Amino acid sequence: MKRLAFGNDCGVGLHHPLAFAGQLWHRVIVNKETIQRVARDLGFEANVCRGVLRLLRKAGRVPSKERLAVICQLDHGYDDADVGEVFGESAEWSASVRCHAAMIREAEPIPAQFEWFDDGLRPSDPTPEEIYTRAREVRVMTGMGRADTGPGIRSYAWRSRATSFIPIRPE
Repeated sequence: MKRLAFGNDCGVGLHHPLAFAGQLWHRVIVNKETIQRVARDLGFEANVCRGVLRLLRKAGRVPSKERLAVICQLDHGYDDADVGEVFGESAEWSASVRCHAAMIREAEPIPAQFEWFDDGLRPSDPTPEEIYTRAREVRVMTGMGRADTGPGIRSYAWRSRATSFIPIRPE
């Protein structure tokens, strides 16, 4: 059985590599363990850990929990409750971090390109709201948004008396 989080530097809950920045620093940079081994032990993909380590090397140390939370908040899939859980804090703490993000960035500068540590995330990615709005527009343009359209799949039922299939009419 795989646990969601274990040995998390910041708390327990959601499993996110930024919450394990201290362990990544200590095990890979200080102890010279391989990224693959540490990533496997922590339950992450090696490429994501590699991105976090790039960020840590550029910073020259393990940033504060608040600075790591600012970076985590760039992922549109995480709301304040999720970010708080990742770092063992409350949603209110995460909302406060979000409000003070500019001050936190100024106090602990890290080049913006290193904040996007996961190759699957980019600053140009649309938010979930933008995706939903665009999908709704596409459905309307293609006619898929109308309630009167069915899937258009013919269905048949087996009729044992006739030993054949008969079409089922949609209601």
